[in-house]
Amino acid sequence: MKTFLRFASVICLMCSSLISNAYTFEVDGIYYTRYGDEVVVVSHDTFEQGLYSGDVVIPQSVTYDNVTYSVTAIGGDAFYDCPELNSVFIPRSIKQISYNPFTFCPRLKAINVASDNEFFCSEQGVLFSKDRAQLLAFPGGKVAEYVVPGCVTEIGQDAFRDCDSLVSVTLPDSLIKIAACAFECCDKIQAIEIPATVTDIGMHAFADCSSLQQASIHNQLIGKMMFQFCGNLSQVDFGENLTTIGERAFRSSGLTSVNIPASVTSVGDGAFGQCMQLNAATIGCATISRAMFAYCKSLTSVQMLDNVKTIGEGAFSSCSQLPEITLGSGVMSIGGQAFMECTALRSAVIPGSLRVLTFESFWRCTSLETVHVGEGVQEIQTAFKECPALAHINIPASVSKISTGAFGACLALQGFDVASDNQYFSERDGVLYNKAGTALLIYPNSHGAHYSIPDGTTTIEQNAFGGCKRLESVTIPNSVTLIGDYAFVGCGITHIDLPQTITTLKMGTFSACSNLEEIDIPPTVTQLGEYCFVDCSSLRRIGFPPQLTVIPLAAFEGCSSLEAVVLPDALTKIESWAFCRCDTLNRVDIPSGVNYIPGSAFYFCDDLTTVICRNPIPPVCESCASGAFGDTKRDTLCVPRVALDAYRNASEWKRFAHIVPIEGDYDVTSDRKVDIADVNVLISGMLCGNAPDWYDLNDDSQVDIADVNVVINAMLGK
Repeated sequence: MKTFLRFASVICLMCSSLISNAYTFEVDGIYYTRYGDEVVVVSHDTFEQGLYSGDVVIPQSVTYDNVTYSVTAIGGDAFYDCPELNSVFIPRSIKQISYNPFTFCPRLKAINVASDNEFFCSEQGVLFSKDRAQLLAFPGGKVAEYVVPGCVTEIGQDAFRDCDSLVSVTLPDSLIKIAACAFECCDKIQAIEIPATVTDIGMHAFADCSSLQQASIHNQLIGKMMFQFCGNLSQVDFGENLTTIGERAFRSSGLTSVNIPASVTSVGDGAFGQCMQLNAATIGCATISRAMFAYCKSLTSVQMLDNVKTIGEGAFSSCSQLPEITLGSGVMSIGGQAFMECTALRSAVIPGSLRVLTFESFWRCTSLETVHVGEGVQEIQTAFKECPALAHINIPASVSKISTGAFGACLALQGFDVASDNQYFSERDGVLYNKAGTALLIYPNSHGAHYSIPDGTTTIEQNAFGGCKRLESVTIPNSVTLIGDYAFVGCGITHIDLPQTITTLKMGTFSACSNLEEIDIPPTVTQLGEYCFVDCSSLRRIGFPPQLTVIPLAAFEGCSSLEAVVLPDALTKIESWAFCRCDTLNRVDIPSGVNYIPGSAFYFCDDLTTVICRNPIPPVCESCASGAFGDTKRDTLCVPRVALDAYRNASEWKRFAHIVPIEGDYDVTSDRKVDIADVNVLISGMLCGNAPDWYDLNDDSQVDIADVNVVINAMLGK
């Protein structure tokens, strides 16, 4: 943020709008902004390049519209980007100067100040506060190996910024503060030494110094983004006094190695992130901060001293050349995604001092083959998701909790090695179970193509077989009574027999089982979970249980091989997206208990040409023509004979091209049975001569004794 340098002896006469680039008037080529009746600030004309050139003399006062004003301040960026400016003279009247207003002036050789100015002075063309304690602006065109005077305690904001002619600078032991951007973009400086006296460093202090190769740090503090984008900075000597490294201090610098001493107590986020040439790091600080070494793509060696306690979130993420990692014996916590996408990482040793392996800490470490989990680790969260090379992992006795999906998409995982004295987990032939062996927790992705669950197992836990692409078949014993959410998500199974001990299929149980071809849901099942069979793209046939009452949200969405569906008689509800994107579905039979069909239920079922709806009262059908059943202009709707007129007049249904009676429907009394009452009604209609057309049961365009014979034959089962 742009701010003013304020001096103890100066009372601020202007508000923050002093730094505004707008101007009020121009006199003799200099632009001014009026504040009240007296104060005038030299200002810039909205960043027009090259506004000032040559030698500029700022007057003590200026007359405009017959009013004389005192020139008392120079605003921020007043002389910004004036490539032909040679010198500037500051008069006695100037009391306040914003941060360096002379940046991007590559030919500026001198900033001169009237000797009787009470607030500022100049020495060899360099602008200082009157007492020379603050160095405020160094001319951008002054060729120099500059030694900052020993009286200076502060280098002001932007003071040396973009001084391309500055070859070197020596900082004095008197220096206490280096303000923000003080040396930013000084492209010829090759080395810098920070004295021990410096206690305050603003952000970007030496950022983007493209020739800087070496830095010696004797003080306690490295500021935020201090050496960011110093692409040639290959060597930094951290002194014994260093305690703080600021956020992104060395981001995208040219460091090749770094040795962080134990004296460091605070490291900002991303301190060494994106250092593409960094190949070795020795870490002695207690906390490795968030993203501290993220995207250091040449990093091949990391040595953690035993005093390292905490590894922050994403600390080493995307260090794609790091081959191995041994965490220090004192590490007690690891942040999420700490080693995410370290794609060359082959092995990891986890110390027992660590209590929790956090979420995605080794996510997508595609070369990770071996992991040793130390005794003392208590919880494994989703730490090893998408580690396709991981073949085995040990579970020590101390582990009491393993999260669902902890080893998701570990395609090479063959088995678990569980400590015999673990009180919570056991393994059977490499498959992870609870200690009692009653709950199947995780089936290793590469364990085998066929598996028979041992008798006595009662529960298949959530995601237990998730992502097992090589698994073709599973035999489930009658002892199993519960299958958890997404238990078989993404499996390679082609067929599965479910025991009649199952009463519920939970959310996403078989979702994305793209090889599953058919399923007979046991008659004991009364409830399906949402997304239960979503994206089972090879599923051709479903056998529904007779007591099922609801087809839930998106239960069969994306079953693109499904051709015909006969829903059970007990069904009362079809929820949104239930059969959406079933591309080959051409026939659906909806029972009489369904009285509402949502607009998305059969959306994108482009091959659906025959709909049988058995409810004698047309169900409310949301956006039938364009939503629930797509384009109905070419489709056939089969309905109860007694309801033909009702469907033909219902706005949601009458768009079907053909509305015809359900084949074999001879129930003319609408009492859901064919008996002598139907015969009597037909005969009465014949005698009265007012029989409706749907009494024509043999489709010969007349109601006569032939139609009565159709009913009698149906009664006799002929």
